[in-house]
Order: sequence, then C-alpha cells, then structure tokens
Amino acid sequence: MEELKILQDVLLSNSVTVAQKNEAYENIKYLNTTASLENKLEEKIDNTYKVSSFVQIEDSNIKVVVANKKSSYELANNIINLINAELKDDYYVTVKFE
Repeated sequence: MEELKILQDVLLSNSVTVAQKNEAYENIKYLNTTASLENKLEEKIDNTYKVSSFVQIEDSNIKVVVANKKSSYELANNIINLINAELKDDYYVTVKFE
C-alpha cells in the first residue's frame, strides 16, 4: 500500500497541478476497486471450495494462489470457471498451489 500513500500525498500537496491530482484520485479509485474485488473473490473461493486463497489482480490478469500443497486440476478448473462466471470472462486467470 506504499503506492496508495504516495497517491494520497499527491492529493494533499499544494505543489501539483489539478490534472496530477485528478490522475492520483483516479488511481486511488482503481486501487480501492481492485482491492475490493480481490477480497470478494478470495471470500467466494474460500467459502465455495473450503480452501485458503490469495487473489491478485493486475490489468487483465488474475493470479490465484491456493494454500494447498496438493494441486488439483479439477479444483483449479473450478476456480477459473467461478472467476470467469463472476467477471464475465474479462480476465486471464491462473491458479497456483502452494
């Protein structure tokens, strides 16, 4: 969340332009929306499949890390399908087991 702090500092600064403040505000909105979506997906995966997961969204890619040393092709496929159904196939989803 270092990036969020930097963006907040830009918003509060008196030495930046209105355009820079607007850009910082839009970036903060994007980060908050992304974090909210990541949490929502983690909860849905955790509740549906009874596993602990971590979701990271970057641009049009979603990386899911499942805390389970035993990998399962079926579980990975189910998680990908769950995310695609939730987000209308707008993302490239990868699943990793650790």
